[in-house]
Amino acid sequence: MLNDRYLRQSAVTGFENLAQNLSDKRVGIVGLGGLGGLCAYLLVGAGLKNLKLCDFDEVSLSNLHRQVMYDQTSLGLSKAQVLKQRLLNLDESVKVELFPKFEEHNAALFNENLDLILDLTDKVQVRELISDKALSSKVPLIEASVSNTRGQIALFNYKEQNFVKEHGCFRCLAKNMGHMTSPGILGPVASAMASLVALYVMQYFQGQIEAGKIRFIDFLNFKSTEVVLRPDLTCTCQKESS
Repeated sequence: MLNDRYLRQSAVTGFENLAQNLSDKRVGIVGLGGLGGLCAYLLVGAGLKNLKLCDFDEVSLSNLHRQVMYDQTSLGLSKAQVLKQRLLNLDESVKVELFPKFEEHNAALFNENLDLILDLTDKVQVRELISDKALSSKVPLIEASVSNTRGQIALFNYKEQNFVKEHGCFRCLAKNMGHMTSPGILGPVASAMASLVALYVMQYFQGQIEAGKIRFIDFLNFKSTEVVLRPDLTCTCQKESS
């Protein structure tokens, strides 16, 4: 029964009202691969009703070991279209708007009315553009990536007045800490990271996550470390925030 949909979830301390909180939130996800696809599915399962999804790619055979929202029947099809149908199969009341690609000309439209953006792409230039536009739109941004057996995740709360001055932006992070670039990745690691991103989103909307920190996860050794984000004083974000 539909009334039982969130029964087990609402029994978890601190998440009793999660489905209600998510029901009126609008989340944009850029990148629908190993992280974005499963993350979107988990969020809709938890009660999220409004999504904007962005990905221009088609499903290929090399995706299937880690991108669990797709299968052999999806080969050659649009990831965004396939995922939208999967989400509607999970909850027919969910509203999903599709964007083929995140670019300069459509960024403002994508960001419009969003409560949170998830950047789950794998190219640093695209990530910098997403961050720039999130910052100019003052939309909170979760940046997450995975490579080999490691992952990293950070919340940039661009909605907070002094956040950029105290913690910088994604460009600051990319310059000071680099980017995960290994082409290798294990399927369980991608799925574990996707689940972690979904949990971050849930905790964010429950007021349980502190912005301005980056967490590094070593899934092979089950270890994680957390570092406070600091601004690069030469970054353009510092001039704009002064």
